[in-house]
Amino acid sequence: MESVTTQALRTRVYIDGYNLYYGCLKKSAYKWLDLQLLTEQILASILHEQNGQPIPHRFVTPAVKYFTAPILKSFAKAEDSISCQAKYHNALIAHLGEKFEIIRGYFDARPARAHRWVNGKAARDCDQVDSGSSRKSSQT
Repeated sequence: MESVTTQALRTRVYIDGYNLYYGCLKKSAYKWLDLQLLTEQILASILHEQNGQPIPHRFVTPAVKYFTAPILKSFAKAEDSISCQAKYHNALIAHLGEKFEIIRGYFDARPARAHRWVNGKAARDCDQVDSGSSRKSSQT
């Protein structure tokens, strides 16, 4: 009988914490979703093939990279939003250990400027407007 070599596949999983929370978890009963277990179950369901034949494989415990940004006090919906977020992040770190990393970014709350859309014109040929405003501004 021929021996089959199982390939060990190193994997990194990147999670957008903002979209995970607001897109999936916020209004659900699954706020304490085990991210490591979820990724392991998803990865285990993936079939790898070469030349139409399944390749025996196993995933090395995936490294989970969780991208997020601290809530800005001026945008928080509740008084405890900032502390709740910190508790959640600390719990993820405590539960998942060294295979889990939080990558902290930041929210840019400054007003944005964009080109006004005019049918048939290139954006560079259109006036710019401030976000949330229909006021025209000069081009730079």
